[in-house]
Amino acid sequence: MAISLSSARHPPNVPARPDCVACRLTVTEVVFHFNTADKRAHACRLLRKAYLQGARLLVVAEPQELDPLDAALWTLAGRDFIPHARLNDPAGLQAHSPILLAGEWPAGVPHPQDMVLVNLSHGFLSGFEQFSRVIELVSQDLPDRERARGRWKVYRAAGIEPEHHDFAAC
Repeated sequence: MAISLSSARHPPNVPARPDCVACRLTVTEVVFHFNTADKRAHACRLLRKAYLQGARLLVVAEPQELDPLDAALWTLAGRDFIPHARLNDPAGLQAHSPILLAGEWPAGVPHPQDMVLVNLSHGFLSGFEQFSRVIELVSQDLPDRERARGRWKVYRAAGIEPEHHDFAAC
């Protein structure tokens, strides 16, 4: 009996579309960076490293943090510039920017499966499973740590075992 390639690659009753989230066989990787002394500075270093490695990222932060984060990305390392745009910038600028900044969870992001989601916000980001990887940045601030514990539990309840990296000694 011959097995068709489409039935071997896709679950039954799911269309064989490359952009279909339900078709993905990989589980979103979730990583927590705990005890960051300066959350914004840590985010900038992380974004610079990811940019230099060719990654595309969506950064979700509290609205009042967007301007300081934007300015920090312009001035991180003297002459270095980390290309970025905001989700309310023109589509052409967004298309050429490897890093997108958002002050709230966006309604839609083109090709999220090709992006890393970086969460600097206080809340849990439903829809995270669209992304290949999620990085949660957590400061040493007790309320921020408590909110992170809640997000950790939500990920575990979704069947994901998050990784953690403690930056207390850094």
